[in-house]
Amino acid sequence: MDTVKIYTNIIKDNMNRPEKVNKLINFGLTAAYYYVCFFKDRRIPKSLHYLNKYSIKSIKDSLANPQNSAWVNLFAPSEFLIAMDIKPLFIEAYSSFMSGFFIEDYLIDTAESRGMSNTLCSYHKTFIGASELNILKKPKFM
Repeated sequence: MDTVKIYTNIIKDNMNRPEKVNKLINFGLTAAYYYVCFFKDRRIPKSLHYLNKYSIKSIKDSLANPQNSAWVNLFAPSEFLIAMDIKPLFIEAYSSFMSGFFIEDYLIDTAESRGMSNTLCSYHKTFIGASELNILKKPKFM
């Protein structure tokens, strides 16, 4: 029995229910965070372990508080947002996590079916698809 496959199938089966998908994504991010906290991979440097833990927490915090977050591009400076206690949600990082949940194909298809070009970057189409389906809540800033 592949637990990850079962979990991602549950998410895929509920894509038309954004609130449930949000809860499932939050559950997955929480589980991933605790997993990397308690089951450290000794083969990787401590710096990468810290970065992994920080990345999961950053995405989780931004999604948990959309009223205090901003959608940003990977290349946009976010230090000023952090200084104002606004959580940046990096488009590319979010899309990478959705790929880890194996739902990026559904989100990309949604974006394309709603008019996005198939030549647009797949990370950005994933993000747009999540927004179109209301899986991704409107932030304080875009």
